[in-house]
Amino acid sequence: MDDGIARLGVAVILAAGLGFGLLRVRWVPRDLALTAYALVVAVLGIFAVLGVQAAAIGGAIVVLVFVVGAAIYGALALVGHWADR
Repeated sequence: MDDGIARLGVAVILAAGLGFGLLRVRWVPRDLALTAYALVVAVLGIFAVLGVQAAAIGGAIVVLVFVVGAAIYGALALVGHWADR
């Protein structure tokens, strides 16, 4: 039980530190910062609940889903750009 509480504490501290750190960085666009924060917090949540190995596997899955979604969005934007010509 103590291991789970320790992982939760580490995840909360890292998420808070990253959030406050991203508030201070002015050259990163807000949308990009929020996206990176959401991805990191998702991986930290998996870590807090299930552990290191699950966080590695789950983090890879989360990033893969994000990349596929971004690729679909980019392809649709490109098709829309071509359609406007």
